[in-house]
Amino acid sequence: MRRTEKEELVGVLADIFKSAQVGFLADYRGLTVEDVTDLRRRLHESATGMRVLKNRIAKLAIKDTPFEALSGELTEPRALIYGNDPAAPAKVISKYEGENKNFQVLKGVLVTKGGRRYSTDADNRTNVSDSSAAFIREGLDESLQRLQTDYIDLYLIHWPDPTRGFDEPMEVFHEARRAGKILYGGVSNFSAEQMGAALDTFPIATDQVGYSLFDRRAEAEILPFMAGNRMGAMSYGPMAHGLLTGTFTLETEFADDDWRRSRQAFGLPLYEGEHFARNLLVVERLKEIAAGYGKTVAQLSLAWVLSNPAVTVALAGAKKPSEIEEDVGGDWELPGDAKQAIEDAFAAE
Repeated sequence: MRRTEKEELVGVLADIFKSAQVGFLADYRGLTVEDVTDLRRRLHESATGMRVLKNRIAKLAIKDTPFEALSGELTEPRALIYGNDPAAPAKVISKYEGENKNFQVLKGVLVTKGGRRYSTDADNRTNVSDSSAAFIREGLDESLQRLQTDYIDLYLIHWPDPTRGFDEPMEVFHEARRAGKILYGGVSNFSAEQMGAALDTFPIATDQVGYSLFDRRAEAEILPFMAGNRMGAMSYGPMAHGLLTGTFTLETEFADDDWRRSRQAFGLPLYEGEHFARNLLVVERLKEIAAGYGKTVAQLSLAWVLSNPAVTVALAGAKKPSEIEEDVGGDWELPGDAKQAIEDAFAAE
């Protein structure tokens, strides 16, 4: 491909990224892997690319999407792979390489995490935070290998590690960026104070935090802190971990291997007794509001989360292609009267 054609494609990609609703797989016909790698780097290094990436590029990402949901019904898969299967990206790449000889590489923004491991107690195999320099280096290198890439756009510390200073993992971020292994670093589940401590050493770009209509705790300190420090919030649980899909009833039960079986969601009694009954009534009111705009309650909920200027990504779950498409429809401008109607729905119950 001639140089001028590459430069033209960079502009096209920048326009796509500015308006993208999800990370996606695309067919860049005629490009080699080296071409795409060069384009990604040039895009991130350009003024447009830096601005776009600072805004997290995709407003809506698909979280915990099973590989099967991407394999068959979608003519152009549009999910950012994010989940517990480290081989998922390789599976997708392999599948579409087999079906389309012009398909070359996973495109979009590559985000992954590190800093969590199983405890060494054989009788109590719980997840613990480990932000030691050695463990973060090891995890990053393993991610690069599993994801079949030479660098990661955004690498996150999954949970704060209370056993050491935040300067230790942040120094590893500096080291990794100098080595070309990451472009940006961020954190997940950090408080405003903890983010401030991290920022003393490294310019983290984001904090992944729980935020939804039913969980507004981040509004007190975390989101204002991020807005004041030019960071973009990645919201997980924007549909209240299923409650705002509109599919739950009083008879809803959770399987033994479902973390929601405790009827709690990150310290909130969302699915417990009277709380659950009230929440379901609120959801019914929200359904009516959403229908007035030709939207589902899930799409209304996602739009509400994205309407907060501090939020630049909503991580939404999906189990099948139709749910991916529904999630994509959550990226729309929420009118002021809709916001007021939402608040009235909560006040009414």
